[in-house]
Parts: sequence; structure tokens; C-alpha cells
Amino acid sequence: MKRLLFLILSAFCPLFMSGQELLPFVENFTKSEYFGDNQVWSISQGADYSMYFANNNYLLRYDGAVWQKKRLPNKTIIRSVFAVENRLYCGSYNEFGYWFYEKGQLTYTSLSAGKNLFKGNTLNEEIWKIFSHEGKIYFQSFNSIFIYDGKLIKAVKLPFQISYCFIVGSEIWFASTNKGIYRYVNGTFENLQLGTILNNNIVHHAANNQGTDFIFTLKNGVYCHKEGTTKPWNHSLNQRFKRELILCAKFLSNNRLAVGTASNGLYIIDLNDGSYKNISRENGLCNNSVLQIQTDLEGDLWLGLDNGISHIEINSNFQFFTDVSGKLGSVYALNKNNDEVLIGSNHGLFSYKQKKLELIPNSQGQVWSIEPFGSAFAIGHNDGTFRYEQNRIKRVNTVTGGWKFLPDVYQPLIFQSHYAGIIAYQSPLNLEKFLVINGLTKPIKNLVQSKPGQLWAADAYRGIYRIDYEYDKLKFTITDISKLQNFKNDFSVKLLSFRESVYVKIADKWYTPNKKTNLLNYDSKFTAAFSGVTELAAAGKESLLAVKNTQLYLVRLVNDLFVWDLIPEKYYRGRLINQDTKIFTLGSKYAVNLDDGFLEFTEQKNTRLLDKIRIEAFQQNKFLDAESIVGYKKPVELRIIHKYFGQNTAEIYYRRNGDKIKSVSYNNRLILNNLESGKQQIEFFNIQNNNLTRIATFEFEVARPWFLSGLMLFFYACALTLLLFLYYKWNQFRYKQRLAIKEEEIKHQSELRTLELEAQNALRIQEYEKHILEMQIQAKASEVASKSLAIAKHSEIIEAVSAAVEEEPDVAKLKTKIKKAIKNHSITQKEWENFEQNLLQSHAEFVKKITENYPILTSKDIKLAIYLKMNLSSKEIAPLMNITYRGVEIHRYRLRKKLALDAEVSLNRFMNTL
Repeated sequence: MKRLLFLILSAFCPLFMSGQELLPFVENFTKSEYFGDNQVWSISQGADYSMYFANNNYLLRYDGAVWQKKRLPNKTIIRSVFAVENRLYCGSYNEFGYWFYEKGQLTYTSLSAGKNLFKGNTLNEEIWKIFSHEGKIYFQSFNSIFIYDGKLIKAVKLPFQISYCFIVGSEIWFASTNKGIYRYVNGTFENLQLGTILNNNIVHHAANNQGTDFIFTLKNGVYCHKEGTTKPWNHSLNQRFKRELILCAKFLSNNRLAVGTASNGLYIIDLNDGSYKNISRENGLCNNSVLQIQTDLEGDLWLGLDNGISHIEINSNFQFFTDVSGKLGSVYALNKNNDEVLIGSNHGLFSYKQKKLELIPNSQGQVWSIEPFGSAFAIGHNDGTFRYEQNRIKRVNTVTGGWKFLPDVYQPLIFQSHYAGIIAYQSPLNLEKFLVINGLTKPIKNLVQSKPGQLWAADAYRGIYRIDYEYDKLKFTITDISKLQNFKNDFSVKLLSFRESVYVKIADKWYTPNKKTNLLNYDSKFTAAFSGVTELAAAGKESLLAVKNTQLYLVRLVNDLFVWDLIPEKYYRGRLINQDTKIFTLGSKYAVNLDDGFLEFTEQKNTRLLDKIRIEAFQQNKFLDAESIVGYKKPVELRIIHKYFGQNTAEIYYRRNGDKIKSVSYNNRLILNNLESGKQQIEFFNIQNNNLTRIATFEFEVARPWFLSGLMLFFYACALTLLLFLYYKWNQFRYKQRLAIKEEEIKHQSELRTLELEAQNALRIQEYEKHILEMQIQAKASEVASKSLAIAKHSEIIEAVSAAVEEEPDVAKLKTKIKKAIKNHSITQKEWENFEQNLLQSHAEFVKKITENYPILTSKDIKLAIYLKMNLSSKEIAPLMNITYRGVEIHRYRLRKKLALDAEVSLNRFMNTL
């Protein structure tokens, strides 16, 4: 019952309707980003291109890369800032002076300190506004002004209390709180006589635009003064301003006005047609109270809010439709129907017209595609195919998930890819009747036509197919190209039709169909141009929308070269729909779908050319210049400063020491890590005329690591010298030690040699003595033997003689017996021969040696030599040789002659030396 009631109500009225409009890009900065206070009272852009903000207790500086904050020496609230050349003038409580930025630091110089400017009724004054006029700087409080000519300060006491003073034309106007507006001329104040209507009004701005003076009051709206008449501004917003309270205003040009309110944000008004855009917390601002409006060098707006800061790119060719309520959902399809924009989202079909967004009744659900056919539109929907016409929608068939409609360029056919394949319509007026293309029942997400009778279809998940057909017979042939050409990694295939050619992306490689073989050929040129691109869609006939590394590019083909124009990432960061980013044509503009709306822009050539940038380098928040030497391996932060903060913020590239060129991050900060010691050169480039052009170079030097510093090198040199000295001393010690050891070794070896020689000599002496002893023993043995033989024979003779004496009394017979006994017991010839043979054997070595040395010796000479060796005397030798003593002497003489011995040489000793 509840569902039926809901359907009945939705048939007669839209489910919701809310005020929505296309707005410029709004970039908000909160306290969590700049780490300051809430209110921002004043804004100014300095000569260094940075934006400065009076943020209560702090002075804020923003250069597009980082935020800095400073406090005044007296710690008072800063109410106003104003930049002139390289000075930033600043106003506070009983204090004013200027800041100077140099080498990454802001230094303050007081102009009022010690001059006794604040006294009497002006003792407790705050400088709420600073401006320049005719070369002088004016510091304005509510009761006084202080005029600084560069040398002296002149204090002027106001005759009345004012809200603010303004430069209108060539005059300075002072808006009193209750007596109207005055001008300051030659040191006097003159009432402008603009009418009592302005009395008792707090004026927050006054300016002249095209001959009309505009006066913006806090509570009574805007007044116009022209030709002596002052009256309320004739605009529908004037009544609203009375309710919302005007806090500030600024003419942006002759035909554009910005007004900041206390309760409803900012109004940007076109003075030509009276139209306006309201930017508030509901659609972009972080706070509804606009305290200050300032423009930068691009003409874009900076708003000082009651809580935060906003940057609005009013001069950008990019505008945004954002549904902050969440009712729209993620956008997947867009199309234009006269002054109406049709939006297909995951929540249904919406109509955007006259700043109102309306859900089309009965369209709830996922909308994938919107295709115009005459005055009607075909809607590819999750629940079927619908027809939309005259603010009504009707389901015409049950084909679900219509991802894409593709009209045949050559024949009256319309193809539709959907969740379960492809169908064909023969008439856009009759979508109820369709033909199912058999043989392909997979989810086909994309579909393009390459030539008459041929389609290419991409599976939503995996695969690429070619469809050939004959229109007359409506006969379709399906070819699985992935299988035929053996494409292994054919997941998430992309299809593109561009300049009458079909391009197929498979695994980061692009292919084109061969017209003869109808197979895919690798396209090296297209692959080189679009490698790494995750999404690519045709934007008209000559342009493409590319998504690469989460960044959007509008790619134009110029002179057969692809020119890439970056769409700043801040416009869509975190809002792209992955795998479903598309570009649509809305009249003369393009639109890109986002997850909470869409981005609309006009195509234009890249004008974001930078002729000059400034590089500031820091290490641990310490400013570095070209002569600085930074710490080894410590990170260095480079900030790229240029004069633009909006659309004209060009993409900057860099190259370090001739390496590969890379893109600088979106926040214009470059962090260099792991820097090696030595000279470092960072080159910065910008794309100009499709070429990278160097626009700046920054050089610095990285110190050697601590272990290679000068002190350490000196230490190393000393240590090395010490080591070498110690090594020398050690070697000297070792050398001496080795010498001592060598000497000891030589001495020891000498001693050993001496001992060896002594041992050898002793051995030789011992052997000699042994030999002599053996010779002596042999001689003695021979002597003993001979004497023993003689003694034995003597004994036998004596016994025989004794026996004969005892037995024979007869002397004659006794004599005979004695002679016979002597004869019987004398040495026989055989015994002598045995004796001589034993004698020769016992002296065989001596015999051999003397025979070899003296071969002339006879055997008798040899016997004599043996006897002499035995140290026998001639008397002892005579019986052994059976010769007389005289015969022995003669024989000895003859032997000496044969041996050629001198008379002084002992014959016995000579024999013992052999």
C-alpha cells in the first residue's frame, strides 16, 4: 500500500527539487590547513606573488606550496594588510609597520613604535584598513588616519567616527557612522552631500562604476548616486542584502560585481543582465560570513571568511555542478535538451533547468546512457530501456543495462550494448521492436563501428569481438578476436572511435583493425602516445579526454602531434568514477561526469605558459640559496612559486642532474630525497607549443657525508699518518726483531754447524782413533799371536828338554835327545805360513792401501811394513822374518827408499798413518 501511494504521488509531482547551479571552482582552506585563527580580516597579494592574510593573531602567507604564519612582536590582533612593492604593510592595536620577506623569512619593522602616535582619544586604536593614494600609505582606524610618505608619519584626527574610508575616483571618501560621507581635500573634510538617506548607515564599501557611485551599507543594502541623486539600487538582490547584511563588496570589472554577506556567502552579479550566482556554504564555501574580498593577478577571488579562507576561480573556463545533498548520486550520463540538461545517475534520471534539479518520476535506478532521437531520448536503464520526451519517461522494452546506444553511420540501424549482449533497432521511433544478435550473450559495455557492416564490441570484463553483418539479410557473424589472435591478458578492453578509426586497448597496448585481414594490428605510434592511460574517450572530432595517473588531460591533435593540456587535478581530486570516466558534449561545451555532479568547460588552447617562476629551497625549514651546502642524504624541499593560483597554474616538470623528466606534484612542492654528495642541478620545464621548454634552473651542493667531511678527512689523514708511523715503527721493530732472530738463528746455526763439525771431527777422530785402536789391536794381536806361538814352542822345548834331562843320564844321549826335542818342537813351515796368512788377513785393509799406493813393494816388504805398523822393533822383527838384526835394518833402509821417505820421517809412524 505504501509503495502504491508513493508511485501515485511521484506520478504527479517531482520527488524533490532544489536550487542548483553551475559554479566556478571553490577552493577552501581551513584552520586545519593553515594552523591559524578563525577570522580573516584583510587580504593582499605581494610582489613575491604570495597571498597575505590578516588572521587575528597571525599574519598568514601562502605561496601556492606552503602556509606560513607569524605574530607581531607585541602579540596583538592583526586587522589589516596591504602590499606595496616588496613591503607588506600591517595594522594592529596601537601598532603599524611593514613586513619584509627574504630568504624564506618574514621580518617585521615597526613604523609607529616610539613615535607617540596613539594618545588621547586614539590611545586604544586598531588599524582596520591600509591603502595607498598618490604615493602615500594611509593607515586607517575608526578615529584617525596616519599618512606615511616613506619617511615621515602624519597623524590626522578625524572629526567624527568612521566605518571605513575608500578611494573613489581620485578622491578619498570617509564614511562616518551617522553623518554621511566626507572627502578629504587639502587637509580638510568636506561633506559630499549625498543625501540624508545615507545618515546613520554603516558603509562597508563605496566605488564608482561607469559614472555611478555605489554605496554598500551594512543593513540597508546598496545605494546608487548619480547626477546629484542618491537612491536604492534597482536590483532584486537589494532586499535580500538588507536581510543578509553586506560586509564587503568589490567591482570585478565594469559589468561584474562581487558582494560578501554576513549570512549567505558571496554573490557574483552580472550588471549587464542582472543575473547572479550565489556561492555559500550550501554549495561550496566553508563559511557564510564574508569579511573581505580580494582579487589576485588572475582576477580570481580570495575571500576572508569568519572561519577560513576561500579561493574562487571566477575567470576559469571550468564550472562545476555539485550536489552537496547527495540526492543526485554518481553521474554516468549527460545530454542536452535545448535549455535543459539531462543527467543520468545511479539514482535515476534528472532534469537540470533554470538552476533547478529535478528527478524525473518513475526513473529511479541506475541510468547508463542517454541518446537523443529527434525530440525524444532513449534511456539505457538498469530496469530496461526507456523513452524520455516532454518531461515524461516510459519504459519501452525490458532490455536491462543498456550501456550504450550506437547509431549505424551507413544504415538505418541503432545498436544497443547491454548486460547480456547486443540488440539492434531498425527504427528509433519504435524501440519496442528489436533484433537480438545471437551468438554473443556476454555483458557488452562498449561498441564502435569501424566500417559499413562491421562492429567491434568489448566485454565488460574480458574479451574483444568483431561483428560482421549484412544489412539486407540482417545476418550477423561473431568472431572472438581474443581467441583468434591469442590475446592472453585481454581484461578490461578499451574501445575508441577517433577520426574515423577504431582503436583497441589490450594490456596497455593499442591496436587498430587491418582493413584487409579484419584483424588487429599493433599501433606503435598510438601506444607510445597513450601508454599508461587508463581511460580514453573522444571529445569531438579532434580532441580526446585522457585519464593518466589519476589526472585528466584534454588531448588535441595538432599537425599530427598530440598536445596534452592538463585539467588541474584539484578540480576533480577524489571525484572521478573509476573505469567509467566519460566526456560528453553539451552544446558548445564539454562535460566530464563526477561522483557527485559534473565538470563543464570550454575547449581552449593551452595558455598556461610561464615566463618566470621562483624556486625556494629549504632543508629542515632552513632557507637554502645557490651557495648553500645541504646535509648529505637529508631531504631538500623545493617550492615552485609563480604568480597564478587558478586555472593558469601550469603543469611544471623537472629533471635532476640530467635524469628522466618527471612531473611536479599538484601543490608545487618537490621533495628530493637520498641526495648524493656533490653539485645538484634541478631544471624546471613547462610545455610550450607542444615542447618542453626550460623555464628555471636551481643549483646547490650536497655536503659530503660526515665521514668524508674536511675534519674527518683531516682526522683520517692524521690517523693514516699515525698508522703509517706505527706501521713503520712496528716494521722497524719487527725488522730488528727479525734481524735479532736471524742473528740468533745464524749464531745458533753457526753453533750447530760448529757442533756438527766438532761432532764430525770428533767422530772422525773417534773413527780414526778406533781405526788406530783396531790397527793397534790387530798389531798387538799379531804380536800376541807370534809371541804366543813362540812361547808355546819354547814351553814345548823346555818341557821336552826337561824330560830328556830327567830321563837320560847319559850326556851324549842327552845332547842327542835335546837336539831332537828342539828340532821336533821348532816352528814348522806350515805354521809360519799360517802365521803369515793370519797376519795378512788381520791387516788386509792396510795391505790393500799400501799395495795400491806402492805397487813396487814385495811381499817381504809388506811383511816388514806390517811389523812396523805393529810397532815391533828390529830385534823383534828379526826372528819373525828369520833374518838377523842387521838384515832387518838393511831391509828397513831399502823399504824407506822404495817409499821415498825422508830420513826425518819415522817409518813406524808413517805406517800407522796409512
